[in-house]
Amino acid sequence: MFLPNVTNILTSAIIIRLLVPEWWGQITILQLYMYLGTQICAWGNRESLVKSFSENPSNRKFLWMESFSNRLFLLLPVLVGTYFISSDFISILHLSGWIILRFFMQSFEAIILFSRNFIVSILAEIAGLIVTISSLVLFKNFITFHDVLLIITIGYFIKTAILIINFRTYFNFTFTIKPNFKNLLPFIPFMMIGFLGVLQQKSDMISIAWLSSKIEVAQYQVFSSFLLFMQSIPGLIIGPYIKNLYRLPPSSYSKLQRFFTVIGLIISLVGTIAIYFAIKIIYHFDFPFTMYFLGFLYGFFTYFYMLKIYIMFKNQKQQQVMIISAATILLNFILCFIFIHIWSLLGAILANVMTQLSIYLVYNYYFKNNLAKNYH
Repeated sequence: MFLPNVTNILTSAIIIRLLVPEWWGQITILQLYMYLGTQICAWGNRESLVKSFSENPSNRKFLWMESFSNRLFLLLPVLVGTYFISSDFISILHLSGWIILRFFMQSFEAIILFSRNFIVSILAEIAGLIVTISSLVLFKNFITFHDVLLIITIGYFIKTAILIINFRTYFNFTFTIKPNFKNLLPFIPFMMIGFLGVLQQKSDMISIAWLSSKIEVAQYQVFSSFLLFMQSIPGLIIGPYIKNLYRLPPSSYSKLQRFFTVIGLIISLVGTIAIYFAIKIIYHFDFPFTMYFLGFLYGFFTYFYMLKIYIMFKNQKQQQVMIISAATILLNFILCFIFIHIWSLLGAILANVMTQLSIYLVYNYYFKNNLAKNYH
């Protein structure tokens, strides 16, 4: 999520400052569907495959291809759903392309995490970013909304092509591609956790898109992107060491959690200050100080419970994580709908912070009463 968020932030800056701000509001709505739809198609493959690769590394190419072919058929209902998102046929075509390309990109995440081959992922993201940003700037004087969609599609295509070329040996064209949904059943908890995680991140944005104008959608998406950028840092820190975390002796947990909390405080403080200046300088938006303070809390709370989630995965507690996620998403939607009507954009971030606090309290309570005795 780290580099894609950078791409999103820079793209939004150009469209809002140099083109038409409302266009970014329209693109945000399309992206919301893409993120939710592709998360269903991913079917928890990243977490489940990293775990499977760790247990059976010599068979990882077969495991990857099996997962890829089984999930391929999940694309169809998600693509059909695009026709209910927009009445503009060109927008539907581009949204469908984004979904297919992102399906491929997500499929490689488990390989990248397991092999720690982050260089190719970074290069792919940078290549797509350069083409997207340079095209928007070069053609800014005579560009249309559909042209912007095309440029974004080309950026996705370049990133996907680089990943496919690099990981081409994982494709087995003799593999029989047929739906075998029975093989997907064990990964439902991983899929639900991933989908609920995205829904949890995007519930405020969905509420804003539903209740607010296109320009407010664009403004809040900018603020939300910066917060998600900051919130993705814990995952970036842990990501390369997920397989080590699963093997971590319980006695090391408390020391790691204390370190993670201190690092989180520093990153959240510096990150919030950076967000303030970035939004002021790049976008010229005048958000109240309260929004930035709430943004700091939103990012910081993540460091208190993220390790607990991985420990619960390690102890086969995926179902409990799924239930907690579903309950807190419902809470976030309820709070968003109440607070947005009262405080507009400030209400959305307040709802987010209250939900984050609730997530921490629930995980902390569950951890203390069920797992803490093994993790001192």
